[in-house]
Amino acid sequence: MSKESAPQRRPVVSLNIDVANLPREAIERLVELAPDQGRVLLRHAFGDWRREDMDELAVALYQYGFRLIHCPAWPNQRGRLKSVVDDVMAQDLRDQLEYAPEIEVFVIGSGDRNFIAVANALKRHGKRVVVAADQESINRELRLCADEYLALPRIRGWRPQPDPDIDTDTPNGFEAPQPPRRRTRRKTSPTSAS
Repeated sequence: MSKESAPQRRPVVSLNIDVANLPREAIERLVELAPDQGRVLLRHAFGDWRREDMDELAVALYQYGFRLIHCPAWPNQRGRLKSVVDDVMAQDLRDQLEYAPEIEVFVIGSGDRNFIAVANALKRHGKRVVVAADQESINRELRLCADEYLALPRIRGWRPQPDPDIDTDTPNGFEAPQPPRRRTRRKTSPTSAS
């Protein structure tokens, strides 16, 4: 058998989707496009799967072979929900470097700027990074740091928005911890103590 007739080796791919940032049609398109990058070995979908509006999507993604990774939201001090999807997904991408070193291409289905650091970390480890999002929601710097950008369809009137109760005023939905208040002792004057 000659080298010319030998099948070409395809890169091993990890497909990771932030389901809160992509409409279902864009997710379906990404699932179709991902095999063009190589052999998809890992499929992870990150979201708050307790939400009722995620039921049908969860079933569809499971049927596509995705591991559904639950990223809960919980109330902050003001009573608004905080999402941890970006943080959990970014950590999982870093973890994949250790438990799946054979992955050569990481597809990130999100346009959030929170993935810039992990995209750069993956590239430092010699991995190829493909970012997929619609053109209006992709962060410019994330797009520039990716090896490739896949433009996904934007559904008219749809905007990537988390649950309306989730607080998006702070980066990653987290507030910086506040230092504990120091108690000051009231000084008593020597004349008042008897």
